[in-house]
Amino acid sequence: MNPRSENEIHAPGIVPLKRRSALSIVCPLALAAAAGTLYMLTLCGGVGGKTDSAKWQFLGKVLGVPHTTGYPLYVLLNHAFSLLPFGTLAWRINFMSAFFAVLALVVLQRILRNLLDSEILALGGALVLAVAPMFWTFAVVAGVYSLNAFFICLVIYILFKWSDAKRRGYFYAACLAYALSLGNHVTMITLFPAFVVFALVKDGRTVLSLRTLLMSLAFIIIAALLYVLPFISTAIPSSYLEHRIRTPGDLRGLITVQGFRDFLFYGGVEGLVESHVPLYLSEVLAQFSLPGLILGVVGFVVLAMRSGVKALFLAVYLFANLFMALNYYAGQVAYQFIPSYVVLAILIGLFAGAPRAIMPESGRAVRGFFAALCLLAFVALAASGAAGNLKQIGKLRSQTAANEMLADDVVDALPPNGVILAHSYGDSMIMMYKMLGDERGREKRWRVLHDTTWKIPDDSHAAANGPPYDLPVIDGLLRGDNIDWPPLTVEDRYPAGHELFFFEPDRPLIDGAGFVSEPVDLPGDGHGKNIYGGQKYRIFRIAGKGGVMFKDNNAGH
Repeated sequence: MNPRSENEIHAPGIVPLKRRSALSIVCPLALAAAAGTLYMLTLCGGVGGKTDSAKWQFLGKVLGVPHTTGYPLYVLLNHAFSLLPFGTLAWRINFMSAFFAVLALVVLQRILRNLLDSEILALGGALVLAVAPMFWTFAVVAGVYSLNAFFICLVIYILFKWSDAKRRGYFYAACLAYALSLGNHVTMITLFPAFVVFALVKDGRTVLSLRTLLMSLAFIIIAALLYVLPFISTAIPSSYLEHRIRTPGDLRGLITVQGFRDFLFYGGVEGLVESHVPLYLSEVLAQFSLPGLILGVVGFVVLAMRSGVKALFLAVYLFANLFMALNYYAGQVAYQFIPSYVVLAILIGLFAGAPRAIMPESGRAVRGFFAALCLLAFVALAASGAAGNLKQIGKLRSQTAANEMLADDVVDALPPNGVILAHSYGDSMIMMYKMLGDERGREKRWRVLHDTTWKIPDDSHAAANGPPYDLPVIDGLLRGDNIDWPPLTVEDRYPAGHELFFFEPDRPLIDGAGFVSEPVDLPGDGHGKNIYGGQKYRIFRIAGKGGVMFKDNNAGH
């Protein structure tokens, strides 16, 4: 019998891959079909969804510049998907998330196949990740996280292939994939320590050779070229620029998370121990359950027994990612955990190698029996995860459908050339989607003023002592002042006076600020006027200003 490679964890009772070549095609295709069907059946078709979903649904179309860190590769791919000849714009960008989520799962299955030497058992970890709540959520709404997961899996897959085959081309391919991944999400920087340690341990001579260093420099240049896009978008200009990138200093501020620096190391050690670590543990349990975590621990032990350097790679990457994520602002930290979920899914999938590691001399029938138990464990985990997540996905789909109906009704109700003052970030992004991405909305020639532009910050003295509006800004709009429209670059062509519309559910708050308002009624979604997906939305046309309160508050500012 030929000696086995140190990198193999042969699954019990499974014929080696070279005799099962048909499965190398059938299993990935079956996985892609199953995951693709699941995601298409649950894909959100409306506007918004999570975090910045509404923004991503129009930003690629206009090739705009988003918040830090710029995401140029995602913006380019987003633009390509926006050109698809079917579906609404929001649906196309949501579909992009599903597309890369399926690719990530297929590549993850290939990683496990090479470690387990079994096409069938390699499906386990991929199935568990496919229905993990956060991964599934970002597979059906617009966001950068599915593409991020795909790059994580791709870099790991190619690096492990290089480790097994010792072909320099694989290492160069891993370097290129890693360089490109930084154009999507800079949290990929947390993969760098693990990448370097793994490469040096496996073949330091190749890694440190002049040829490899020159190739790495070329890949860095290729990745850097992606960040020419924000300069181009600013110069055109795009109709949406959260940052105007004209100098290298502007770019440095964009990619070094200048806008989020206050969120880093938020709360110090006390916040880390009392808030972030418990949050992470609860999130992990929500994704994989306690039995899943136990399987992951066993999987790590199995990998360490068979290939210590690969186990070291995953451990270093997991630690580096969590170091960054756990020191981030609690309100944003949950989304930074997604890379760690990919690593945990790989480790959970490696549980299938435990029977072989524990009972290396057992008979074929015994190993086959335990292989079947492993498969049942994976199916049970996936089924329980899917059942628990379907309700939340259903709510998300209902809300995005309600958002779409709301946005369409607003388009029908408001006249052209108006100014919409959105009360919240989410509302402003939905309206900007209609203004910049939707054909009917663009015909209205609206301008949407970001809530952060005309509202006073919640923690300011002025907000604590009066209505939370920057009244001089609104007064200027009523007079017809020509103002800037950040992040919009739309020219203000109507300086004679702006027709203002508050997108605000609380009329007493508006009246208390001294505005003369007239309600603009919306049809609603069948449950009552102005009701959309269980939420009440009101629009008020500001006919003018009046009352002593307005003047007093204005003077106070």
